[in-house]
Amino acid sequence: MLFVVGLGLYLVTLQTDVQAADSGEFQVVAWMFGIAHPPGYPLFTMLSGLFAHLPFGNPYAQMSLFSALVSAATLGLVAASASSLAQTTYRSRWMGVAAALVLATSTTFWAQAVTVNIRSLTSFFMALMLWAMLQNSRAGVLVFFTAFGLGVGHHLSLLFPGAVCAVYVLANWARQGAAGRVRTLVAAAALLAASQLVWLYLPIRDAANARFAPGNLNTLANLLYHIRGGGFEGDMLYFVLKEPQLLWDRLALLPQLLTFQFGPVLPWLMALAMAVMLVRRTALAFTLLMAFALHLFITLTYRAPQTVEYALPAWVIACVAVGEITNLKLKMKNEKLARPLIRNFPFSIFHFKFLLLLALVGLNLSQRLPSFVALARDTRVREDAQRTLENAAPNSHIFAQWHQATPMWALQSIDGLRPDVTVEYVDPRGGEAYASQFARRVAQSTAPARYTTSHDAAAFAAANLCAMPQQAIPAWEVFACPLTSAKSPALLLFDGRIEIFSVKPDHEAIQQGGRFDVIVIWRAAAGLVDGDSLSVRLMYPDGRLASNFDLRLDPQQQPGQVQARRVSLGVPLDLPLGPRPLLIGAYRGGQIFKTPSNGDFVPVESLHVQPNLSVIAPPSPGIVRFADQMQLMQAKIERRDDVAIVDLDWLALQPLSADYIVSVRLEGEGFFKSHDGVPALGAIPTLKWLGGVSIRDRHLIPLGGYRGPLRGRVIVYDAATGLPVPKVTGDGLNVEF
Repeated sequence: MLFVVGLGLYLVTLQTDVQAADSGEFQVVAWMFGIAHPPGYPLFTMLSGLFAHLPFGNPYAQMSLFSALVSAATLGLVAASASSLAQTTYRSRWMGVAAALVLATSTTFWAQAVTVNIRSLTSFFMALMLWAMLQNSRAGVLVFFTAFGLGVGHHLSLLFPGAVCAVYVLANWARQGAAGRVRTLVAAAALLAASQLVWLYLPIRDAANARFAPGNLNTLANLLYHIRGGGFEGDMLYFVLKEPQLLWDRLALLPQLLTFQFGPVLPWLMALAMAVMLVRRTALAFTLLMAFALHLFITLTYRAPQTVEYALPAWVIACVAVGEITNLKLKMKNEKLARPLIRNFPFSIFHFKFLLLLALVGLNLSQRLPSFVALARDTRVREDAQRTLENAAPNSHIFAQWHQATPMWALQSIDGLRPDVTVEYVDPRGGEAYASQFARRVAQSTAPARYTTSHDAAAFAAANLCAMPQQAIPAWEVFACPLTSAKSPALLLFDGRIEIFSVKPDHEAIQQGGRFDVIVIWRAAAGLVDGDSLSVRLMYPDGRLASNFDLRLDPQQQPGQVQARRVSLGVPLDLPLGPRPLLIGAYRGGQIFKTPSNGDFVPVESLHVQPNLSVIAPPSPGIVRFADQMQLMQAKIERRDDVAIVDLDWLALQPLSADYIVSVRLEGEGFFKSHDGVPALGAIPTLKWLGGVSIRDRHLIPLGGYRGPLRGRVIVYDAATGLPVPKVTGDGLNVEF
């Protein structure tokens, strides 16, 4: 039953098109039976590859279907395991259903169940190990070590909780004194060893020059290096060995991670269930607690933005423990007075516990279902990747971040789109700034046309590169500087020196509380002066400033040289509906430059303001919205020794599909420092946020002995484009605290 219910839920919210980041890579790897990034995931590749080639027509949907089926099977195993912890057959069956539904509606398990990923299979093997561990039979021992071996052969992280559970299985089997114990252990060892044969897929496909094959897996040393993820070794126990000062803050993320998955109440019930188990089944409870704690410790001290995903085996353990709630005894102080009440009450205490769990599951379901439905219908990943490829020049070269590169690879490999275009992932290397690496790699290319999905004006200028933003696609075409030609005559001339060629919004329909991008192209007709700036503006009907982006021009821009920028503007929530002009002007200091016709801020486009139906939560005083993406509810700062601790409380206004960086900037008397990072110390990227989720985001900034007063600002920007997310809840708002 759980299999059918879970599968139905996941089919309704299944993502059936090209996906971004790791999911896009796995789509390519499965379709072409390639080799994924370390450790390679051979078992996943073979199984999902078979689904990709089923004769149903849509390989993207078929690969996601594999995740849904595996996740539904995991729910069945969790239900069976949780059931075995209850006292009676009747109670065990229903408590197992409740425990599995807790996992089914948890944020990350659900998110993985509807996408192409390797985490669903990791959860399945953890659940299979737990089910086998509770069987207390020879078959259970054999199944456990088979699952343990296949799990480790899929992802090495299962080695840690699996080893803890293996000790319990071996000790329990030895204590039973059953005949044939030695033969059972020999058979289990043989199955464990045989399961590791899946790794042979890697050298075999490497020799065949499969997609993404490193080409060096023909030696045992290189194969083991790939399997253990040698390139990521510095990330293991990073917050223990490299940045121990952040260890406590990382470990302190656990309550938030639990709340992020299960809501505020269910983690307490899980803890209560584990406490009951410690009394009733001490050895089993200790084993589960050790497996849970060890896996989470490895996860929380690992430097990666997938913390919520790495922790999935721990969440499986916690949900299995929910079955022990059945055995929780509730006593009243005066049983003589309570007896008539209980006798006349239509539900037993068990029913109360079961219905409480169902109510909490129903609450999670109602909160998360709209976000997953919206994500399933979201086609922006395909649209952005497809437009970028289709608009690229013949035989061109596109340099991209991981999030943008993988869906373009998938479209090329599966749909056969634009095979003449080379898409290159720019991976961070060494201590060089990432923006500088992008510029250097682009500068080294000899392709007839070059594009980049990330652009840092200073880094590209240092490499003598000029970038021209492309209309309605997240990319820039790159040329050697100086760029002197323009495709159209100038629209405007300010101060006889600044020629405006184009001010083009990405779309004419804009939404209240939303944002839109504008591409501005200009040329220096004469020498520029430090402080010369452009301003792109929206105004209220009464003449007040509604939104603007001030663009400071480069005083080194030579006469005749063309430059361009993509800027982002917010649309205030209270901007009246209907047509509004987009204006551009130029100024320096308090001097506003004029056009030959004596104009200052000149309308260049007509925009149409529409209501935004996707934004949740009405505006409140003192709360700052960053477009229709996220809302800063509160900002607090305190000092700890020589460190400033800044805690930001965020609310996601809708499911987020962009990777945002939060920048906290502190200033004082002659003091300035900043910290830019993925939210929650890198543990919960915005890509994981669903609508309505609350996130506590901590930033630690060393003060270097400064003891004076502090004030801070918060800026949010897109990790790929570098564009700030504009604020939409006031005139000229800066988030200050």
